[in-house]
Amino acid sequence: MAYNGCRTTADVRVWWQQDTGDVVRVSLIHDPARTDDALLWPDRPAPGLTAGHIRFDPPATLTDVRAALPHYADAFDAAYAAHAETLARHREGSADASAHRGFFGPVETLEAFAG
Repeated sequence: MAYNGCRTTADVRVWWQQDTGDVVRVSLIHDPARTDDALLWPDRPAPGLTAGHIRFDPPATLTDVRAALPHYADAFDAAYAAHAETLARHREGSADASAHRGFFGPVETLEAFAG
């Protein structure tokens, strides 16, 4: 299952995603305080993007990005908190999970359509 999110701390925004497992990946950071050109990580100019953007293609793990850009620690903490909230909402037995099953049916029913 894939989850995507954007978390803002002050003016910095971090777009993150989680596919399977518990690895959070960062696809984009937007820092409007950065006045230099947009960057395709780690050091390629990205002229088609807005100034202040740092794009990761492919998305980098939150752990790697945190180590490389420690001055965004607050934004990364917020992104991880959003990830944890998303997992909690979709945990088995939660109201969101029950509503999802009520609409789509049990997992074994869905697997019949995937085959």
